[in-house]
Amino acid sequence: MPLRHEPGHAQVDFGEALAAIGGVARKIHFFAMDLPHSDACLVQAYPAESSEAFCEGHNVSFAKLNARLLECCRRRLNDRLRGHDETIGERLVRDRAVLLPLLASPYEAREKKAARVSSLSLVRYRGNDYSGPTAYGHREVLVRGYVLTPRSCLRQAFFPGTLLR
Repeated sequence: MPLRHEPGHAQVDFGEALAAIGGVARKIHFFAMDLPHSDACLVQAYPAESSEAFCEGHNVSFAKLNARLLECCRRRLNDRLRGHDETIGERLVRDRAVLLPLLASPYEAREKKAARVSSLSLVRYRGNDYSGPTAYGHREVLVRGYVLTPRSCLRQAFFPGTLLR
């Protein structure tokens, strides 16, 4: 019995792979989202498999999905998947018809944790010390941990009550 995939249903998972980054073999974690009805997919690499990476992967997927689907499927719009009478383009029309519109402002994929700034203006987050403004020494702050930045896996800002990215 062949598998049946309704339009708009997605499958999401994480995987691991070795990748050469700057000439060094490193283990990466990749987020994969697939629309099996039309055979469209998106893969995004992350330094760790975490809830922030999972949410960020969805953000990336949803933000790029419409453009990516069009770009990747244009070449195959008139092809037929094995065992189906309709073309990929005809099936993609049904996938897109049931997808919800994107939100006006994207969901921030981040972790929030309360912490205390030390006398040395350091805040501990996930086993690492990060420097914060000296004005917040000995005070409670909210730390926001994001998935990616150009220089590290996390970025944070330290301000009581509200934080900047």
